[in-house]
Amino acid sequence: MEKPNAKSSVDRLLLVGALLGLAGPLQAHQVWTSTCKTPQQVLDAPGKGSLLAANLQGLNSNFAPGSGADKPSTDQWKQILADYTIAHQHTCQPWGHPDDNVGFVTVTVAQKTFTNNLNQGTDWGFNTEYFMLYDKGGTDGKINAWTEAEVNNCRTALNNIGRSDIKLIYNARSYGNKDKINWANINEGLNEGSTDYWMSNKAGRQELLKWVAVKNQQLVRLRIQ
Repeated sequence: MEKPNAKSSVDRLLLVGALLGLAGPLQAHQVWTSTCKTPQQVLDAPGKGSLLAANLQGLNSNFAPGSGADKPSTDQWKQILADYTIAHQHTCQPWGHPDDNVGFVTVTVAQKTFTNNLNQGTDWGFNTEYFMLYDKGGTDGKINAWTEAEVNNCRTALNNIGRSDIKLIYNARSYGNKDKINWANINEGLNEGSTDYWMSNKAGRQELLKWVAVKNQQLVRLRIQ
């Protein structure tokens, strides 16, 4: 895997800039990017990167670290986020299912997680509009999958802390998970995959898009990543 560096991060923003040119006239579409593995060196490469960052509409606020010394400090993250002058006000925080046990995410667990994440946003200077829930690999190759009851607990937890405005997204990643997008407390779906996954139709990602195209009559919303 290529080591993250300032040039690759700026190149990513240049690609996003091309998409911005396409999405501008299409008001129903927005262009977001992710903060995942952003290296601290982007602060040493101002210019085009900052200009494009200022025109993005939203962020996937994923603070997964890069390698070694490239990892930004807390103060550096605050500077990086400030460059996204519009996007830092419209962020989506990912939350992979945290445990091997079905039903682990109670209202209490969800409320603690959301409160901690929202406090981080207040401290670092970003505003969370969405939490994105995704199934996560656990021990022995098992997939820790969200249940509808746990999603309902997430909704209750957000309401309890006065954040009924925050929406919940489910990252389907496959045609087999399509029905979860229609759960009562899931506001939007996400279809994530690398270029190879899209082109090879891994896990039926193309079928999921076709299904959404039909279900759009029922106002299914799907993000593509």
